[in-house]
Amino acid sequence: MAEPIRLALAYRRLGPLWRALHDAFPQTHLDSPSHRLSVLLLRRVVEIRDGQQQLQPYLPPTAICAITQAAHAMDLTGKELEATVEAALISVALARYRAGLPAKFGSLMPSLPIDNVKQEIVQLERVAIAYARSPLTRAMSLVMAQHDER
Repeated sequence: MAEPIRLALAYRRLGPLWRALHDAFPQTHLDSPSHRLSVLLLRRVVEIRDGQQQLQPYLPPTAICAITQAAHAMDLTGKELEATVEAALISVALARYRAGLPAKFGSLMPSLPIDNVKQEIVQLERVAIAYARSPLTRAMSLVMAQHDER
């Protein structure tokens, strides 16, 4: 696939996840004088990761285990499992943030070791697709959004 097409598809696939995080945390928006797609895509990746950092205090410690167990029950494996778990964690934390629940947790969203920017983009594309389409992502955010852990 030609590079400009690959970049445009990646930029588009990241859109729903970026929009959700950007709407919640508009202060993470980076201004860029460039209109080059490669720069815009990299900016989108950075803004998504910044949004994830902002959500960490809203993620209950039990979420990782509960979501991972639910993903295994759906027979997810490998990269699909990793992306769906990451997407569901974002969804849960975002739902708790939007519900006005206090930021009181210190658990970290798992971050996979990424060797280069292209791998980071591919991983985030998987996460964004799972965020938009996975029934697990929606279900876990509904279940855990109002669950008050102490």
